[in-house]
Amino acid sequence: MEKTARNGKKKWTLHQAFTQAKTVKGYRYLDSAGLTLNRIGQFYKQHNIDPGGCLLSQRREDADPYEIRFSADTIWLRYALIDSLTHVVDTAPEWITGIAKDIEVKNFRTLGLRSQFFVETENIVKSSTSLAKIISGVLLQDIIAEVEKKEDVGIEYAVRFPIKKYIGVLRMNNIRLLREPKDPVDYPSDGLLFDVDVYWRREEPNTISRNETAGFLKSAADIEYEMLGKIGARLLEEIDG
Repeated sequence: MEKTARNGKKKWTLHQAFTQAKTVKGYRYLDSAGLTLNRIGQFYKQHNIDPGGCLLSQRREDADPYEIRFSADTIWLRYALIDSLTHVVDTAPEWITGIAKDIEVKNFRTLGLRSQFFVETENIVKSSTSLAKIISGVLLQDIIAEVEKKEDVGIEYAVRFPIKKYIGVLRMNNIRLLREPKDPVDYPSDGLLFDVDVYWRREEPNTISRNETAGFLKSAADIEYEMLGKIGARLLEEIDG
């Protein structure tokens, strides 16, 4: 699984990744969240639990994932300070299915993998029009719709597109730092963020299988690296040009 896309000396690096399972009839969460806390709570310094959900954060040493959130309808994992999506593919299925078992959730409606790649650069893509030209030139007629096209809040361009049996959303952001980074997960400098989300939405909810979850995450990671390879190199040419 390719880890970066580069053009000359610049290269994209994985900044953070998120997995999410949208579950069905997970209201046993209210009774069973303590099972998960008893099982993995010692790896996190901060535990917040209420009827709306449970968040485990401020991990101890190298505990993994970086953060975990789950509720009656969602199991969400955040990965940070990792080298590649291979780590997510290898570990997330066990976390998702383990938490699902704890809270007695048997079915899911949607699975998703969202990855954010960062490149340090003093140059930015000048407008959403430039990004639209690059992205549509690669995706061609596959774009379903522009999701966002804003200049004033840093989200330069976003599109939704079909790929295989999944849906993808690609967002491009210019990053401008207003202060020195303090947290290890803060952006290290000014740069450009390549934010790609691939999700699988089932027409009817079905069971959560570890192997099926792993298969989806592997396919999604391959798709996201492919998008990075095709579009990311073109973006680096644009900002270097």
